[in-house]
Amino acid sequence: MFEIIENKRKQDILALETLNKNIFEVINEYINEKYSNLNTITSYTLYLTRYIEYAEIKILGDLQIPYPEIRLLTSNFINSFPSDSTKRVVIMAIKGFYRYLMDVYGYPKSPVPQIKLKPRQNKSFTRSADISEMKKFLKKLENRTTLSHTDHLTYAMAFTMATTSLRISECLQITKDMVKEACIRIVQKQGRLRELDMPVETQHVLKNFIAHHPFPGEWVFCNQKGEKIRRQNAYKYIKDASNNKLGCHSLRKSTIEILIEKGYHPHEVAKVSGHQGIEMVFYYDNKNSKTNIHKELGKAFIE
Repeated sequence: MFEIIENKRKQDILALETLNKNIFEVINEYINEKYSNLNTITSYTLYLTRYIEYAEIKILGDLQIPYPEIRLLTSNFINSFPSDSTKRVVIMAIKGFYRYLMDVYGYPKSPVPQIKLKPRQNKSFTRSADISEMKKFLKKLENRTTLSHTDHLTYAMAFTMATTSLRISECLQITKDMVKEACIRIVQKQGRLRELDMPVETQHVLKNFIAHHPFPGEWVFCNQKGEKIRRQNAYKYIKDASNNKLGCHSLRKSTIEILIEKGYHPHEVAKVSGHQGIEMVFYYDNKNSKTNIHKELGKAFIE
């Protein structure tokens, strides 16, 4: 009997401690557990912080607001942003946060309402290059590798992205051990783990880069102290090398288009690019928006 009472008392204390937990501590737990992409972490933290301040929530217990009231408050906050693209990011951040509260803290129901937004464009307008332009660009970078560490690093990065279709954030995760094993292990958006065999040509380029710049540390793309280079610097190196014609995302998009033009099935291309479905493959593929294969149907039915 006394043991039951003691256990009930401990549960009540634990529940009280949970309700008194600082809401920003909970946000940090959610962000750190769910995301690895720096842009996602920065934007989600910003919008969730603004949302919490807007709702005047300080501790977890402050979320015990009547459902219609917190739903209206959430709707007003989302609609305070004029841009549909910003609203979309805000909705994703808040929805994810409430899913986390429901899973971890037993929060009853998400108060994020359905908000009608303009449909997204169904094609990417990022500039891309065809295979001859890519070859020319990579050759130009290769010829500059002896000029400086930055020039050699830019070539190694560009070649890696062009041959793997990795995002720049994923590319920067490559370690020297991965190069030795010819196997890339990365953390994608939303914390998904992914393995990708490294092409022989990419392994050769990276081994050559490491041999010429034997800096300390585990990272391939690093500064002289062995510290992983910042993504903003990587963007700048590629932009400057292409005279602002191509960016890191351009290389990824170009690779996807080239694979599709070579006749590979979108499912196979999605496995390379790391997309969960083929919809994003079609989103990137601007060049193949038309097809003539339906013209063969007429011939088939007449014969």
